[in-house]
Amino acid sequence: MKTLAILAALGALALGGAAAATPKEDVAAWWRGYEGAPLAKAPDGRRLRYYCLGKGSPTVVLEAGLGSGAWSWRTIQTEMAKTTRVCSYDRAGYGLSDEAKDSRDIDAIAADLGAMVKAVGAGKPVVLVAHSLGGPIVRQYAYHHPQEVAGLVLVDPSGDHQVERFSALGPEFTKLAAAGNDPTRKCLALTEQGPIAFGTPDYVRCVGPVPLDMPPELSRFHVAYGQSPIHYRAILAEYDNALSPASGAEADKARHPLGATPMIILSAGKLTSGPGLSAEDQVKITLLWRQMHWEMTGLSTQARRRFVEGSGHAIQFDRPQAVIDAVGEVVAETRASRTR
Repeated sequence: MKTLAILAALGALALGGAAAATPKEDVAAWWRGYEGAPLAKAPDGRRLRYYCLGKGSPTVVLEAGLGSGAWSWRTIQTEMAKTTRVCSYDRAGYGLSDEAKDSRDIDAIAADLGAMVKAVGAGKPVVLVAHSLGGPIVRQYAYHHPQEVAGLVLVDPSGDHQVERFSALGPEFTKLAAAGNDPTRKCLALTEQGPIAFGTPDYVRCVGPVPLDMPPELSRFHVAYGQSPIHYRAILAEYDNALSPASGAEADKARHPLGATPMIILSAGKLTSGPGLSAEDQVKITLLWRQMHWEMTGLSTQARRRFVEGSGHAIQFDRPQAVIDAVGEVVAETRASRTR
């Protein structure tokens, strides 16, 4: 998520999200396919659920933001798969993937992404598409394995050292970050004690309603997920580690230019908003967020950055066609480069 306050204020996302932008029957089919999708093994034997649609090369691998899994791409994966093969997946502890026991620093999560690339890439370079926290993850993987990355699309991505940089704006931003994690910690504590009673305020806050586009027969999956402490632990572990100064140092050590790798950065057109943010705060945060995106354009000679008007942080829901078009553009560029 975006900014200290919004990034941390996930509460229990369960398997929700914005309303579907594609026909309901297509999204229902996505849910059904996802439930029965295969598993890949991480180096330590953990299983990671991945779901691929479409045919063609290069394969596109979708990396979700903090608190989200493969389902955050459900309304557009089917559309993207009309032009090439597209795979979404659940990071450790999310959705149908096993929980990780190690520290969820940026190198550890990027290593899990490597397991996915190995499972779906057929030994060929892939296009990596990432939202929010997914941005640092795919960039870290690209630094370590540039020969395996054909292109990048970053969807309102998180920046390097963003926690420290937002905190430097003033003490109020540090307080917002700390408060933002409270809903997740409360739901974790509740679910560790046992099932939350249906209809209670805690149930509404932690489990929440079944997504409108989820087939009724799969609602049990949504409820079981919201009642499990595993994904709350995953959210907190990623926030505490993947966005920590130590992970920032890992990124600094690994960072290097990516040559002429095709790269598109999509920035939300709307100002950042959130609980407790004044109009002045919103401007401060938004300017810094956009500055970090501008800095990313220096990674590739073929990088370009675009504002997506009318969109908030979740561009894949607010303006799905902007993401579909960007992915299609990068895929076309990688194909053209192979014929030169």
